[in-house]
Amino acid sequence: MKKSVCFIAVMMLFCFTATAFAQSSFTVVTVQSKKLKPYQEALKGFRTRCDARVKNLYLADSSYEKVLEKIQRIQPDMVLAVGNEALTAVKSINRIPVVYLMVLNPEKVLDNQKNITGVSMNISPKQQLSTLLTTLPDKKKIGVIYDPSRTGAFIKKAVTAAGSLKADLVLREVRNPTDVPSALMDLKGNIDVLWMIPDITVVNKMSVEFMMLYCLEHSIPVVSFSEKYVHSGAVVSIGIDAFDIGRQAGEMALAVLSEGAGRPQVAHARTAVISVNAQIARKAAVSINKHVAQNLGVRIDQATMGRARIVD
Repeated sequence: MKKSVCFIAVMMLFCFTATAFAQSSFTVVTVQSKKLKPYQEALKGFRTRCDARVKNLYLADSSYEKVLEKIQRIQPDMVLAVGNEALTAVKSINRIPVVYLMVLNPEKVLDNQKNITGVSMNISPKQQLSTLLTTLPDKKKIGVIYDPSRTGAFIKKAVTAAGSLKADLVLREVRNPTDVPSALMDLKGNIDVLWMIPDITVVNKMSVEFMMLYCLEHSIPVVSFSEKYVHSGAVVSIGIDAFDIGRQAGEMALAVLSEGAGRPQVAHARTAVISVNAQIARKAAVSINKHVAQNLGVRIDQATMGRARIVD
């Protein structure tokens, strides 16, 4: 019996060691525009899931052409593009797999390349709405100002999600930034909360300042998409978790590398082809301005409060 237990233990140790060795035998070149804090957080998360040898290249140090030349000399097993600029720089690579992360709307950069996949910064409307409703359990009538030409597709998905979540979206369309104040005033008395989405027609310096002041004066809590607006008066932000996006991309990269290891001919093909599907961010990060919430008398879900980043 003891011999059997020892044998099993030795085999498990061997398998673990062999897996770790195989994983760390891969070389990954990361390309990023600069050392931004969110990028570094994402890379920390990546390394918790993908224990490959990593070589870093920065676009700030070289032109796109020089970066591509360096990648060619290194001949890595995979390229990790961090951010939109990095993805733009390496999208012409086709002989090796490319995984991206911290990219907003990657479909606007890519053209159906078969060797590129990754994790975008996009969070599904349903997840955002679900997080909003959990964080602010008393708020069911949610106002949104948007430009149909920019975020119409997002709003269609949000309307469907709201129906399944028993929430009511109160929508106002604008075509020009100058239309935002009147749209906001038209929402007064019809909503419990204003949901500010990343629509560049709506969100600009002047309109955001007006929205924050108007909503504070009329006790309308604002939920934004970025923590910077929590510092400006929003009660809550629902944004990306850079560390978890990194972990998600690390899991994807490991699957891509393992797939390539199982089919070594891919590395020598004219074009690498991978079957790991692109994903959106699976987790939202919540920030809360406790001071503004108290001033407006907004009840925050205590479980969410315990997990959120608190901004005073």
